[in-house]
Amino acid sequence: MKLIPTSTTFKGWVGLGLFSVVTVGSLWDRFFRNPGYVLTSTDKWIISELAVSIILSAGMCIWYFFACRKGARDGARETEFNKYETGIAIFLFCWWIAGLVTLMDRNNEYAVLSNGLIATANTYFAAWASMGSVLYILGEISESHAETSSFRSPKLSKWWLLLASTIVIIIGCADVYMSATCGGFDSELCTETIVGLVTGSVGTFISCGSIIFVSFWEEKFSRLLESVLSLILCGMTCASVAVVTSRGGPGAQVGNLYFASWIAFIVSLILLGHCMGDFCGHAPKDDDDYAAGDDSDDASEEKSVEKAESDEMPGMLEA
Repeated sequence: MKLIPTSTTFKGWVGLGLFSVVTVGSLWDRFFRNPGYVLTSTDKWIISELAVSIILSAGMCIWYFFACRKGARDGARETEFNKYETGIAIFLFCWWIAGLVTLMDRNNEYAVLSNGLIATANTYFAAWASMGSVLYILGEISESHAETSSFRSPKLSKWWLLLASTIVIIIGCADVYMSATCGGFDSELCTETIVGLVTGSVGTFISCGSIIFVSFWEEKFSRLLESVLSLILCGMTCASVAVVTSRGGPGAQVGNLYFASWIAFIVSLILLGHCMGDFCGHAPKDDDDYAAGDDSDDASEEKSVEKAESDEMPGMLEA
């Protein structure tokens, strides 16, 4: 990964900082312009969460400029920068998951009201955009780690997005299932919620495993296996979005569960298209066959070159 200010991860850090600032601005009136309002422990946690996000993103942007000047002359500095960037991005991913759980909690009414509707659009969408920026950064970092592989996958950012959306599905369905609604009053709703929980759990497990294998053991990650897994996820998310977002379902109202269900389905559909394209574009079943195919192609090309040179020799001798 080249350390230049126009690189893709730099844009992600800038976006994370800006969206975090917008989230703070949307909550400013509630926290600091409401006479007589006393900050609770939850309010302080949200303020600290956003402050850490802003500080780290700003620090990474500043660090980028220093890395641009020194990284080109010192490969060790570039490697050190990449390691720290990866660690900070993973930390912010976990940090924002915890922050979103609090921000999107209907009992707190920061971004979502108690009835499930959006309370403040800026808070809601800016918080999710911040999480999206973190996922974007992680996707680009994962792809940069796989650059040296002979079988590089450009789908890592989509696997990260699918992981985040399935986690949101789990949290949203668990919130509905543990509420009084699933205490035997509406068995159909509980069944639909369980469908969402199963889909979210399977999707989280598969996407997390795919990210790890594609990032570190990409040569051993079969294209056929990746295509089968994406096909399974596409079918499950399709059934989930039909059940969860149906009338009377746990994600019927426009909110976290609604958006996450549709995002998971759309991303899994895109992944299926990419995986099948990779699989059909590389006919060999495994990497050994693929390598053998490359060797045979190289050998055939060498033979054709030698034959062309031998055909040209008589003409040159006659001349």
